[in-house]
Amino acid sequence: MSQSLFHIFNASAGSGKTFSLVKFYLVKLFSSEARFPHRKILALTFTNKAVNEMKERIISSLAEFSKADILNSDNPLFKAVSTELNWSAERLHEQSKSILETIIHDYAFFEVMTIDKFNQRLIRNFARDLGIHTNFDIELDTEEVLAMAVDNLISKAGTETKLTNTLIGFAIEKSDDDKSFNIAFDFNKMAKILLNENHYLSLNSLRDKSLDHFSELQTALKSHLKSLDKEIGSISKSVVDPLDQMKEEFGSLPRDIGYARGFFKKLVDGNFKVDFDKKWMLSIDSEPLYGKTAKPELTREIDAFQPGMARAFHRVSELVGIYQLYQSIYRNLVPMSVLHLVQNEIQNIKNEQNIVLISEFNPIVAKHLQDQPANFIYERIGERYKHFFIDEFQDTSVLQWNNLVPLIDNALSGEGSSAMIVGDAKQSIYRWRGGQPEQFIALFDRAENPFQIPPDVHSLKENFRSYQQIVEFNNAFFTFLSTRVFEQSNYRNVYSSSGQNPEKLEAGYVRLSFLDYNKVEESHELYGREVLQLIDSSLELNYQLRDICVLVRRKEEGKELAQYLDSNSDHSIISAESLLLVHSKEVQFVIDFLHFLDEPGNLDYKFNFILFLSEHLSTSETQHAFIQEALWSGQYELERIFKVHAIDFNLDLARQLSLYEMVEYIIDAFRLMPDPDAYLQALLDEVYDRSIFQAESLLSFLDHFHSKEDKLGISLPSEIQALRIMTIHQAKGLEFPIVIFPYSDLNLYGEKEPKVWLNLNPEEFNGFERFYVPHSRQLLNMGEDIQTVYHSKREEMEFDTVNLLYVVFTRAIEQLHIIGRRKINKKGEVSMNSASGLLINFLMSINKWSDSEDIYEFGEILQAAGKTKKGPIDILHKTYTMAKKSDWKVTISTRSGMLWDSSQKIAQERGNVVHQVMADIRTINDMNYALNKAMSSGLIQDSQRISMEQIISEIIQHPELGECFHPNCDVYLERDIILKDGTILRPDRVSILPGNKAVIIDYKTGREKPDDIDQILQYSHALEEMSIPVLKRYLIYIDEGIEIKEI
Repeated sequence: MSQSLFHIFNASAGSGKTFSLVKFYLVKLFSSEARFPHRKILALTFTNKAVNEMKERIISSLAEFSKADILNSDNPLFKAVSTELNWSAERLHEQSKSILETIIHDYAFFEVMTIDKFNQRLIRNFARDLGIHTNFDIELDTEEVLAMAVDNLISKAGTETKLTNTLIGFAIEKSDDDKSFNIAFDFNKMAKILLNENHYLSLNSLRDKSLDHFSELQTALKSHLKSLDKEIGSISKSVVDPLDQMKEEFGSLPRDIGYARGFFKKLVDGNFKVDFDKKWMLSIDSEPLYGKTAKPELTREIDAFQPGMARAFHRVSELVGIYQLYQSIYRNLVPMSVLHLVQNEIQNIKNEQNIVLISEFNPIVAKHLQDQPANFIYERIGERYKHFFIDEFQDTSVLQWNNLVPLIDNALSGEGSSAMIVGDAKQSIYRWRGGQPEQFIALFDRAENPFQIPPDVHSLKENFRSYQQIVEFNNAFFTFLSTRVFEQSNYRNVYSSSGQNPEKLEAGYVRLSFLDYNKVEESHELYGREVLQLIDSSLELNYQLRDICVLVRRKEEGKELAQYLDSNSDHSIISAESLLLVHSKEVQFVIDFLHFLDEPGNLDYKFNFILFLSEHLSTSETQHAFIQEALWSGQYELERIFKVHAIDFNLDLARQLSLYEMVEYIIDAFRLMPDPDAYLQALLDEVYDRSIFQAESLLSFLDHFHSKEDKLGISLPSEIQALRIMTIHQAKGLEFPIVIFPYSDLNLYGEKEPKVWLNLNPEEFNGFERFYVPHSRQLLNMGEDIQTVYHSKREEMEFDTVNLLYVVFTRAIEQLHIIGRRKINKKGEVSMNSASGLLINFLMSINKWSDSEDIYEFGEILQAAGKTKKGPIDILHKTYTMAKKSDWKVTISTRSGMLWDSSQKIAQERGNVVHQVMADIRTINDMNYALNKAMSSGLIQDSQRISMEQIISEIIQHPELGECFHPNCDVYLERDIILKDGTILRPDRVSILPGNKAVIIDYKTGREKPDDIDQILQYSHALEEMSIPVLKRYLIYIDEGIEIKEI
């Protein structure tokens, strides 16, 4: 390698990128004379997985170099580093031991990290300068914060006039357009751009725009649209009316002039969804709009009329383009107008919770630190880096790169410093997350360079991953695409020079198959059957399930496949769906039970958890009888049913526990985890994570769980003996012996609801310079500048889709199976807008396509070499231990009166304790529960339980009070009664006896007071005014003894 300070590596899939990175890192490590050389090197990548992999490779390489037998081994990395340094093997071996020990003892400064982690470090060191608390938390779930901000904003409707009018007007417009009036959906969708740094610069142009500015623009656009509608209609009518007279006179119109008449008639009717690429439109100025068989009299009239119609066509074309532009902006005005208000709500949430969104890291650094001198930044972070490594550069955003440039430039200006950038534009599949492959293309092509030093550019052409036939197929196919798909030369050049040299000698195998179907619904069974056949044939060739990976573009496709394979085979399957917590019956039971605790009257949740219990418990009765009895049982009867089945569960106690303890209590009481359960443990982890960072209520956690139930899942080790189904994005960076790619008919322009930013004339649009509108063919009608935006977006979509294909096709080591759709229309034309169409065109270009064949093979399929059938990997399970709160031996006395010497104070305190214990007793059966709760909360000590039990028994078993504690009573404990004048009364206990007659009980501490009688009589009058007759009233005085007095 040359001694240039700035290196750029174009590393195609399987080209040994990690080897090159580690070698380069080790060379810099060994070349340094610093005491802690690793502190002078900063290596950045994009995922924690990549960070861990790189750290592991560096440490394991140093460990291997440190072994004595390295001197006699054929280790390629050891030899490469030795050659690069021009060191003897002995010297490298000895130095490796020293550096390994240094890093291990100084591991905290082993600076291999994600870019987000580096930015977090910068932000923490500049927190005070940025006005952020130094102990801020990082919020990863940015979409949840966004949804909360939108809800907070909408909740202000009715209190802020301008906002209310805006929201109501938008809801009415949506209703008029036959769309849902759920404005929160539209706001959430639009507001996501606030969290995407691709829009950072464009959004800056809107930051000073208030609701008034948007309202003024809305009024102006509405007026313009009305005028344009009228003018377009008038011009079009001046064409339609004469043509209608011709039609009436001659009976019919020639085809092309008829098409023209239909075009103008749509405009007369106010339908401006028209295209301007029809054949008659292109020839309206030069060709007659009739055929040779047209009547001479008619042709003369058309010839005379056509020039005026052409002028009308050009004018309405211009006006329709303007109308469509105005309308596109108008329809997006309200969602865009509230963006800054949503941003304000996000800021309020951040301030309240002391959080910084991870999506803000790059914008914060760009806004506040980019102009700071590099020396000042280095001084703050406490380290000056001499060497920079950036991996996966194709996924770097513009802001990320701009933030790093000053630091790298400063380093390169010093002696003995370097920078290494590694990327592959063909594997850029994260544009939606900010990745800009065009940056890497420009650097690699030397079209751009932010540094004074010219780069040394390297292309890694060898492929160490895939067998020969797979590499050769990919070389041919993607070179073919470079000539057929891309108009932009930079995209075309990426793939025209993408060929690799296979390093593996084995032949390899590629199979293309095409299915014939009309509707998507018909395709699932066809794809499932084809995939299952390939899996079974692979297993017969001695492959294992874990050797096979099925890749899909969308989660829905993976779900359909998983369901088919699960229903039609016994194969173990790991898919994104199967790993979701919501698909665990035990987890779903816990969630349903939590809902029941929150909403006891909701029979849906109650039925769900009872149905689970009917299958989970060993019952002597039929399932239907168990469900029938439990479903219509009240709280205490339900607890009795639990006890019959040896489940000791108290619903009141559960509701008083913290969220984490509540979930643990449910799992333990219902014996859900006799053996380790990854899903339940993941649920506990999620509850813990949510609880530790914020005060999580039961309802808020349930809302969180349901909003994320399609993402909350478990992770399993790769060694598990199971077939894997995963999305293309999940598979990036991985490799598998066999890759199967069904549903391969990717649409080149399949991005969901694409949008673009348009540059506007501020004078024409009330001071607005940029606006965000849908990407559609209508943009082609809006002038050359907007046409350029339209085509640029389409070219990006083409490039991104081909990149997805490249990532899929390069995951395979031995076999690649592609299953697509036979995309040929009735005329025999092959689509060029889909992956299947491109594959068919490729087969045609190499003379392999046949209309009678559906399967095409390249290479030879062989039995798995050197593989033996193995059973599932054994995983060591350890017993799950749950430390229940009821088992804790620590109690805290919360009654200071119990520690005092005064007998009167002790008596008063005893009365207060009895009062609190009685507040938990509805029936005579609740005494043990109430006493246990009092002990666990520290209200009473072990030594006081017996005396307290005697006092409680004396009350609940008293001859006059016994019926008040009978299970047949309806009981209200310390419930508020609100009088007409707003006065609030709260009797200690109201028991409603059979016959709807009430008994009031009020507990009093200390001696009798005159006001006591007045108070209980007031309770009695209030109940009687509510048409509840009062049978008896009791005052119970708790002092040295118990005195019960009927009033």
